[in-house]
Amino acid sequence: MTFKIRPLTERTGSKKLKRFKGSLVSLAGVVGGDVVNQYGQRIGKLADLVFRWDTEEKYPPLTGLIVKVAGRQVWIGAENVAQLKPDKVLLNNAKLDLRDFKPRPGEVRLSAEVLDHQLIDVDGARVVRASDLYLSPVGEQIRLVGLDVGYFSLLRRLGPRQIRTRPTPDVVIDWATIQSFGGQDTAKRNVRLSANRHELRRMRPGEL
Repeated sequence: MTFKIRPLTERTGSKKLKRFKGSLVSLAGVVGGDVVNQYGQRIGKLADLVFRWDTEEKYPPLTGLIVKVAGRQVWIGAENVAQLKPDKVLLNNAKLDLRDFKPRPGEVRLSAEVLDHQLIDVDGARVVRASDLYLSPVGEQIRLVGLDVGYFSLLRRLGPRQIRTRPTPDVVIDWATIQSFGGQDTAKRNVRLSANRHELRRMRPGEL
């Protein structure tokens, strides 16, 4: 699967990420955190978050979690997620059907397949690397809202866990300008931009 950023002329009126201020969750920070049920009991460790990719929605919705439980990678659907916090995931159900995770068409694992991957523009030039991704509740769903390409996020990820969980939006691209295309060949997964490097819609820290 490959990805691109739509030409900005197609995204007129796209809302600034300022609407998500105070609710951003860092993907790099939450991965590795605890997954706990409604009674505070630890189920396992968060290995990845899976989002629906083949959608026309501006911000892709969360479809489920990949959780490490007793040496297995199991699947927990988004309907079981009560809250996504910066350092952990809270579930709304103590009785879960912990199925082994199996990749499905139209979905993407953010940590494994997008984080730290290169963005490539329409001319084939490598532009930036995905330093982090930002998630936020929108209505009743958790959605992918921004792509951080700043250097500070890379430095933050090298620090202790209490620092890694704090979003540090420095240079962020509004995910409303990004869409996926291509097939399921994981060997060729990258991020492709349909605009050149001068046209990327980047958000300043004050807009977040």
